[in-house]
Amino acid sequence: MRPEDILKGLNHIDDELIEEAIKEQPSRRKRLWIIPAAAAACMTLLVGYSAVRSGLIGNMHSLSAEQEVQEQIIGSEMQEEEKENAAGQEEKEEAAVSDETEAFFPVSSNGADEQVDAGSGKEQTGAGNSILYAGRADAEPPAADFHTAGDYTDVYSMISRFEEEEQQESDVVYMTEEAADADFAAEEAAPAENGVFAAKSDLAAGTTGVSDTYSTTNVMVEGIDESDIVKTDGRFIYRVSGASVIRTDIRDGRPGEESRIDIPDAGPADNIREIFLDEKKLIIIGEKTETGDLQQWSEDYARSYTPQDKTVTFAAVYDISGSTPQYTGKYTQDGFYKTARKKGDHITLFTDVYLYGRVRDEESKEMRAPEEWVPKVNGKMLLANCIYMAEDSYAGILASTFTESTPDTADDAKFIFLNYAEVYVGSTSVWLYYNNFTSAAGTTKIISMPYDDGCIRAGKTAEVSGRVTDSFAISEGSGLLRILTSVSGSAGDDNRLYLLDADTLAMTGRLDGIAPGEIIYAARYIGNIAYFVTYRNTDPVFAADLSDPADPKIIGELKISGFSDYLHPWDKDHILGLGHETNPATGEFIGIKMTMFDVSDPYHIKAVDTKVLKEGRSSSAIENNYKGILIDPEKGIFGFADLEGQEEEAWKPHYRVFSWTPEKGFTDHLNSALKTDDYFSRGIYAGETFYIIDNDITAFAMNGKEWKAIP
Repeated sequence: MRPEDILKGLNHIDDELIEEAIKEQPSRRKRLWIIPAAAAACMTLLVGYSAVRSGLIGNMHSLSAEQEVQEQIIGSEMQEEEKENAAGQEEKEEAAVSDETEAFFPVSSNGADEQVDAGSGKEQTGAGNSILYAGRADAEPPAADFHTAGDYTDVYSMISRFEEEEQQESDVVYMTEEAADADFAAEEAAPAENGVFAAKSDLAAGTTGVSDTYSTTNVMVEGIDESDIVKTDGRFIYRVSGASVIRTDIRDGRPGEESRIDIPDAGPADNIREIFLDEKKLIIIGEKTETGDLQQWSEDYARSYTPQDKTVTFAAVYDISGSTPQYTGKYTQDGFYKTARKKGDHITLFTDVYLYGRVRDEESKEMRAPEEWVPKVNGKMLLANCIYMAEDSYAGILASTFTESTPDTADDAKFIFLNYAEVYVGSTSVWLYYNNFTSAAGTTKIISMPYDDGCIRAGKTAEVSGRVTDSFAISEGSGLLRILTSVSGSAGDDNRLYLLDADTLAMTGRLDGIAPGEIIYAARYIGNIAYFVTYRNTDPVFAADLSDPADPKIIGELKISGFSDYLHPWDKDHILGLGHETNPATGEFIGIKMTMFDVSDPYHIKAVDTKVLKEGRSSSAIENNYKGILIDPEKGIFGFADLEGQEEEAWKPHYRVFSWTPEKGFTDHLNSALKTDDYFSRGIYAGETFYIIDNDITAFAMNGKEWKAIP
């Protein structure tokens, strides 16, 4: 938890603050919270920023966008909206702008870089400024649906206006639990098209002491790696532990010698978040807080109450090709760590940057010097025309890329002003999306930022009705952006499927009125088929054919009891569903449910096998932490942490491993008690040994039905 966020009066909440605020409540993301404005001071701050993050603050740009949306609704859509308005339904229709996005190029062909005068914020052309400035500016302003800052005074004016408007905001704030859960829920992205979580075999087979098969992080887009708290290369296990990374030797098929990797120049407020790992490099990602006064919150973690604290996210790179890791350099960018992706040797970092109270001098009411507040990458200010003004806000997302072999150099950096957004990284674009609750039904706003070889450029925007209630419900594929949303309105709830052209974000097709009265709980896109689960007291599993972008169709449906929170392709004919069994009549929770769906014929989906863990309770991995799930269809196993116990007893975390075959169905191999929280535990394998990573590492021989612990 970040204690300074409450005491210093900043109007933002980060991951830990949200989690702390709601941890007393059952984490069901479908209920509505009503928070009075006259609540206690800390809740006022919580609500204040939730309003900002949810898009409750009106602004000039969003109103203009909404007018564009309304103007572009054609034919029957306009008639439908008129009917809905006449009936008193509060709902927005969506549209997208069809302008082409211009290509991204350096500023000039003679090697001169875009330069910004720090005092005036005016742009000029000059050479050698890469020492002072970060980001690669477009040769011409991008043909995007949002404008680029002309100079730093543009940014200052917008933030000042927004802060003044926000001070006038007060009222009852409506916020769903889903919006609050979003920060620590699974990172948004799209599923792999082939749906296979494959074992790695990058290391040469037969190398002494090295397993040539080992598990990797459960990612959502094939070919795009995701950072996590535990990784293995078949030789060693690397795991985050406080302000260090512990490397454990597993070349003998069991945990061996351990060594600790400390980040250079670590301070008492530094915090390691996640890591990347390949056969040659270890990248440690963390946060560094520049501070004076500290409060110690744990043995390894301290934070400050000082309002002007500055948090910087870093990526420390180590060469692990030799016998011991060798530090090779560090990459930094302003802001709180949000997420990261790795495509080839390019790493993209995303951070949340808050500029509240930093831009204007409180005494003179004039703009502070840009170097005091403009977001920096590797200590260099962003060029003004690398700052995108998507919405009026004092917060946004800083995205930058670097090559792991040269962490001292940024490939590109862009900052986009948004009240709040989730990040989904597809194969061609970064997609920012966020729920806008300015109407009762709510809408989802989408921004594309195409990227290639480390370059990020401004893209297009669109808005669709409803809320994205599952991070797998948005996916890039077949030249489309596919989105499933749940709509709540005066006429009742329903669900919708939208198909948007990936380049222009123009809508090509849609489906309305899916499963009225229910909400989407889980989704997967496999090829041109969308599979998704809605729920009230039963679990309808739908299949939609997306092969015709102009005419998507529901082609299959299966109703069973309970619901799935997570879907994962098992093979070409099966999808594994993980969720909960409930009483069809009352909705009462019974236990964790595993279902194998036969989708060989999407027109006739079948549940061919089911197993209910009646002693199991809600699992953070199943509900909102997909990286905490190990699924390897090629090896035939899957594992996750759950909470076990009876109603009158305290739930205790366990890690469980199962296998599935058509002949034997579900087989239980392992049930091991954990010492720490189920959210932070991981299960991995290397060769024929399975490892549970908790406070320490426990090894099990993967032989027979019941796996035995290795002493």
